[in-house]
Amino acid sequence: KKRIFSTIIFCLLVTNIVFVNVNIKSEEVYNNSISKKQLHNIIKINGNDDFNAKNGVKKGSGTPKDPYIISDLKIKSFLRPAISISNTDAYATIKNCAITGNKFLQKGGIAGIYITNSKNIKIENTTIKDISADFGIALISSSNNTIRNCDFQNNKRGITVNGCPSGYKHFSNNNTITKC
Repeated sequence: KKRIFSTIIFCLLVTNIVFVNVNIKSEEVYNNSISKKQLHNIIKINGNDDFNAKNGVKKGSGTPKDPYIISDLKIKSFLRPAISISNTDAYATIKNCAITGNKFLQKGGIAGIYITNSKNIKIENTTIKDISADFGIALISSSNNTIRNCDFQNNKRGITVNGCPSGYKHFSNNNTITKC
């Protein structure tokens, strides 16, 4: 019995060391990837004309073949969404961004990325961390959008489509969410 007990204790210790090591490595990978990104203020786009360099657009013309590109940014947001896009039908891609919220804020209503009354937005390979008050991504009354390969860490909730409670004027249709 002592041998079985000793074996169980040994296995538990090894498992715990491996688990802690994996968590440390995951945090190191996140910190290394975020350090390579450019720090940017919050982005607020309300209409097609707001897709510009001030709002983090690096290139593009807003067409299907040449979407606006917002990429490789590090955005810290504590009281407002890091990226808010409203009332647009331009084609735009948000990719390779790192968004950090306030893990101590407990009041609701703040999403990391907030898309409302918009279509043709892609969000790819983006990490959203510490949005403890609400959703990592909120799609409200928005259609034909894609969310792919996003990572949510230490958020209260991940993704909402059309929000809760319902009662919005327009429905959200034909949105695709994969590998999140």
